[in-house]
Amino acid sequence: MAAGKLWREASSYAELCELGARFLEGDLDTFPGWGADDTDEETDEISGLLAAWCRRGFLTVASQPGEPDGPGHDGRLERRRAFVTGFVDEHAAERLASLSGELLVILDRCPDEMPLGLRGEDVFLALGPDAPEAELALFEQALCAAACADLRRQRWACVVDPTWGRVESLWSSLAAVLARPYP
Repeated sequence: MAAGKLWREASSYAELCELGARFLEGDLDTFPGWGADDTDEETDEISGLLAAWCRRGFLTVASQPGEPDGPGHDGRLERRRAFVTGFVDEHAAERLASLSGELLVILDRCPDEMPLGLRGEDVFLALGPDAPEAELALFEQALCAAACADLRRQRWACVVDPTWGRVESLWSSLAAVLARPYP
């Protein structure tokens, strides 16, 4: 069965999470709103962890590893914070909230724009208050009404490493909550 059809026929949040995990594992070539048939190369090392989180109620929709400061494509200093964001059920929200002492855990919406990537002083990647609605709009184009309704009942979450350029802290912390080794 074509992956797009699987997404259209899914009728529950649990099914969406399983399809998200399968996409991350390379078993499906479609993810709502994503214009490529697989993940970015930067996701390769963390795709297993993201898939495990999907199967535990965190439908991840965007992430990036942290990168130490270095020259960007235009020669200006570039920096990135590690983050992962998506929809969560209550159980996953509780697990993520347990990380709030070491990481920035935002549930439901960002109060302001949060920079996640800088090139010089210019923000090239940010998470804003409209992120949940923007992602829901992408899913609504690919899902049936029942799955959309179930997705709308979930919470929005974003977990950010507050330290610019730190590579492993976020992923190690997420793995520890699942009692899973990283990488």
